[in-house]
Amino acid sequence: DLHRVDRRQRQMCIRDSIRAKQISYSDAIGQLIQQQELDSTDINGFLYNGEVDFGKSETKTKPCKTYYIEGMVKDKAAILKVKNCSEKAVIESVAF
Repeated sequence: DLHRVDRRQRQMCIRDSIRAKQISYSDAIGQLIQQQELDSTDINGFLYNGEVDFGKSETKTKPCKTYYIEGMVKDKAAILKVKNCSEKAVIESVAF
């Protein structure tokens, strides 16, 4: 199905775009990492295999677009919020 292929292609392009940039973490994400509730492997899992929720994502905002990426963290469903700017990407929050 062409629609499904196009959607998968968009998912991949967005994840590639985020991974290609310098990635930083919000204070909230830094705290979760410090408390060992989240780690860079979990975040990479989102950025390689997560599903971008285009319905929630804010793709027209300037200077950064905001994407919501669904994935799994330690066997729990989660949604990662990422600001994708021209020079960097900021991992803002995770909701379980």
